[in-house]
Parts: sequence; structure tokens; C-alpha cells
Amino acid sequence: MSGALLSLIGGTTGTGGVVPDALSWANIVGEDVGENATLTISGLGGTINIAASISGTGALSYNLNGSYVPNADPFAVSNGDTLSWLVAHFPAGRSAGTITVTNASDGDTVLDTFTYVVIGSGAE
Repeated sequence: MSGALLSLIGGTTGTGGVVPDALSWANIVGEDVGENATLTISGLGGTINIAASISGTGALSYNLNGSYVPNADPFAVSNGDTLSWLVAHFPAGRSAGTITVTNASDGDTVLDTFTYVVIGSGAE
């Protein structure tokens, strides 16, 4: 989706500047904690800052190069970095919503949007 969106607004992907190659994280589904698959950042000319927002409940964290960090916007990534997203929900009930990842180094251009549903293990 992100590559098509950038093409429509006249941007390019993976040019060695501040726009990475297209990123498409999977939706997150889990019990207590849900995490999507790790993607590798590529196509950049250097380091950029990215940010993520969460539309629903639950605690958003990211896994950058194997280290889990509570979401703190923005944070730096560069070519070869690996990144996935994690949502935690521990009490009974469920967390659901949308995560939007933006490129803070490129006017907050949306890099990807995906959904999550995490159900607390105490839910019936």
C-alpha cells in the first residue's frame, strides 16, 4: 500500500534518500501479547526517524534489532535494521485498533497501517 500511496503523491521509494523501500507489516493477533513478523529496513541513504500511533487500547512496543522498547516517538532506523511491532493486553478483555507507522523524516508520510487484536488470557 505504501508504495502506491507514495506514487500517487509524487514520492518515490527506495531512492537512497529519506524514503525506505515499501514496508508492509502483517496484522497482529495474539493472546496477552501479539507481535507481527520482523521486516528489514532498506533503500535509505542514511538514518531516518519513524513514529507509530495506536488507535485503540493496549500497550504498543517495537522490536528494533532484537531489543524490545516501549513505543517512544520518533526513533531512528537505518538500512539493515530489523523492526516488528508488539501490542500487550493482560487483563481480561481485548484490545483492538489500528497502528499507523509514519516517516518523521519525510513530513510524517504514512509508511504502513495495520490492525491488531489482542485478547487478555482472563477473557471468557
